[in-house]
Amino acid sequence: MIRRSVRRAARAVLARAVRSAPPTGWGAAVLADFDQTTGAWEAVRWSAGGLRVVWRERSAARTPAARRAWRAVGSMAVVALVVGATNQLVVTVRYVPSVTMEPTIGATDRILVDRLLYRIAGLDSGDIVLYRFPRAIGAGKVIGVARLVAVAGDRVECRDGRVHRNGTPLAEPYLPAGTRTECAPVTVPAGSVYLLSDNRQVARDSREFGPVSDDRVVGRVVAST
Repeated sequence: MIRRSVRRAARAVLARAVRSAPPTGWGAAVLADFDQTTGAWEAVRWSAGGLRVVWRERSAARTPAARRAWRAVGSMAVVALVVGATNQLVVTVRYVPSVTMEPTIGATDRILVDRLLYRIAGLDSGDIVLYRFPRAIGAGKVIGVARLVAVAGDRVECRDGRVHRNGTPLAEPYLPAGTRTECAPVTVPAGSVYLLSDNRQVARDSREFGPVSDDRVVGRVVAST
């Protein structure tokens, strides 16, 4: 989805520039070959190259008024690419189709997801994250929502229906009343996190498939509505 959105934005920007160029120019040829690109960033690079070609084609005959108009088009093109990339690569809105995080996040809620900054600042215990299920049970295509309760090096175990981290019971006020959690003891390995959903009666999480590799986390939930 992200790759398609970036490609569409890159093509739209190039097409807009070509419409203002001579119909027999090289910019049209660059646009015609756009679909031969593969991947999002190759599409962006191709679009940028096409914009340079169109710029050169028009530079010789451009009047001062035309130069101002072209600068305006170029500015809008840059803004369009930045907004499109920001929406898809930095933050995005997702719909939650399951009840695994109730009552914190309802089955019909939308969530705002940070897809970049958490990689810089890191994740903390208590963060809610989006992640891809382990390949063994989801072929890497199933996206889950869960709460991070332990990081690499932490010891997780369950006693008397409560989760303990490094020997200390977790305070979990977000759980539905009467929730009991049963899990096998485990030490979270390097490069992994331990994830539990809030609605533990129905959820599949680290109790079933163990710690999840860091590279399977794809975003941090920053808000829900």
